[in-house]
Amino acid sequence: GVGLFLFFFLFFILFFFSSRRRHTRYISVTGVQTCALPISGAEELRVKESDRIAAMAVGLKILGVEVQEKPDGLIIKGIGGSNGGSYGGGKVDSVGDHRIAMAFAIAGLRASSQIEIDNCANVATSFPNFVSLARKCGLLIQSG
Repeated sequence: GVGLFLFFFLFFILFFFSSRRRHTRYISVTGVQTCALPISGAEELRVKESDRIAAMAVGLKILGVEVQEKPDGLIIKGIGGSNGGSYGGGKVDSVGDHRIAMAFAIAGLRASSQIEIDNCANVATSFPNFVSLARKCGLLIQSG
């Protein structure tokens, strides 16, 4: 379901935020499907290349996902129902953060319409193979 997909979608962005750190950072993620998906203990995401918590909250709301921003994370409401649990598309801003851009590109796998991502040129620098790998997963990525 979408709850589980959102878990992996957010895990993608949250896991890689500390890829250069020498210690392990534990982030609490509980609840999936049609209940709430709270993510806590991630306050460090506010001081990376962007405020990743705020950027994800804004972007998810644009896609029609009910999300509540907290000081140290997010609470995401599960999406269920007859639409198979998909969410919509829209125009999101990666705020120049490559991980936000990649996360919303991955979200395109379940979106019911196109997701347009602004300010994502830096993905080519940080993860040069991302577009080719994403295309292998079924994403239709266009630049323009």
